[in-house]
Amino acid sequence: MLNQSDYRAYHERMISGNKGTTAKDVMLVVLPSILSLHILAGLQSHHLVPRTLGKHKIAAFFAEFFVVIMPSILSLTICSYNTATIPMFMCFAGPVLGLKWKISENRGRWSHIYAVFFNSRTFSNILSFKLPAKPRSYITNFRAITNMLTVLAIFAVDFHIFPRRFAKTQTFGFGVMDLGVGLFVIANALVAPETDSSKSLSVPVLKTFLQSLPLVILGFGRLIMTAQVDYQKNVTEYGVHWNFFFTLAFTKVVSCIILKYVDRSTYAYGLMFVGLTVTHEAALQLGLQDWVFSNAPRHGIISANREGIASNMGYVALYFGGIVLGRDLRSFDTFSMMGNMSMLERLLFVSIIFWSGTVACEHTFGVSRRLANMGYILWVLAFTSTVIAFLLFIEIIVILSKVVDERRFNKNVLFVPKIFEAINRNGLLFFLLGNVLTGMFNILVRTFTLNSVTSFVVINIYMLTNCAAVAILQAWNFTLKL
Repeated sequence: MLNQSDYRAYHERMISGNKGTTAKDVMLVVLPSILSLHILAGLQSHHLVPRTLGKHKIAAFFAEFFVVIMPSILSLTICSYNTATIPMFMCFAGPVLGLKWKISENRGRWSHIYAVFFNSRTFSNILSFKLPAKPRSYITNFRAITNMLTVLAIFAVDFHIFPRRFAKTQTFGFGVMDLGVGLFVIANALVAPETDSSKSLSVPVLKTFLQSLPLVILGFGRLIMTAQVDYQKNVTEYGVHWNFFFTLAFTKVVSCIILKYVDRSTYAYGLMFVGLTVTHEAALQLGLQDWVFSNAPRHGIISANREGIASNMGYVALYFGGIVLGRDLRSFDTFSMMGNMSMLERLLFVSIIFWSGTVACEHTFGVSRRLANMGYILWVLAFTSTVIAFLLFIEIIVILSKVVDERRFNKNVLFVPKIFEAINRNGLLFFLLGNVLTGMFNILVRTFTLNSVTSFVVINIYMLTNCAAVAILQAWNFTLKL
């Protein structure tokens, strides 16, 4: 039996030195959270899951948890030996649900479906169909999936059931957890005021600083708490004192300052993105990378936190990339079917460019979250554009299926699971609660000593607790976004 100090050292070894996996493996792990939206839409169309919480709110919550959250837990744990298993199963499940509905309830609907695609008037109606003027669901779903997977991974990584290849990489490589901070930066950039070209005024720096103040407070809170309880920590992630919250706060404030001196055009933002990315990579190649990866003593605040400080400019560049992507998304008429089709085509084109850049960087500079280098920036943007394209494609399929069966279609409903709505509405609290529960459980329990069954049950209870908390807060109209 290991004593506390020996177990702490063992825990640190388990979360350090990871070489990662492949970009394809990471994408397959995330796919179930995307495909679950199609499954849930099918279940709702059969009235097997209520569309709204209403009087069946508890049953609806557990049904959504099982359909939307459980597949991601399975992919990161007991089904991780083959990451294609869950996505393949879910790809078959969606069509099977639709086929069952057609056979059991609409034996005569095959002719109607035929008419949709071969009757010019019906097809014209679909193309001219207008969606209600609401925030589109693919952005809400993307932000919620980012938060959900991050909160799930920070807890599950401390169990043997979570594969080491999914943890944060030590130097270079692709890890599921490497995406966390990058996707949070992108998620914030996609909804930043600067993505709306119709707004003429920049957000005041003071206002941005005040909005970032909770992140700074949380950063210091995490620093103090981990020091007080002697919590295990891999200093090569951000440094001795630096952490995730400080990176997010720095990125928001510095980006806001730069934006005050940049022309409010997509072209100017694109140039800023390219300029910052190239400059940051040049600095890394000229010696900054060697200093970050060195075994130099961590004396002084800068040397002690060299990973967090050196990577900051990369995350600022990523933020500008997110703004450009957000502006591109806003440039399409997303309330028409043709507009959505055009945007999907553009997203696929953009993702191919970013994936090509990622592959090129992988064989030259490498891909490093620790440095937030050019390869990492392009990988996060490639991953983001691909995921949003998947979400948009599923949304188009859901809309088409509803238009085909006009009796079931409700124009006032855009497909976002209630759990995702709750996570998006209280993102900061969801993330904070996940961190607190993770810390408390690791202090009380030696997680790496638990068997697979116990670990799986505990991880499910943890996610159920987090999701229930934000669902209750949403019912109380409480909001605390990240």
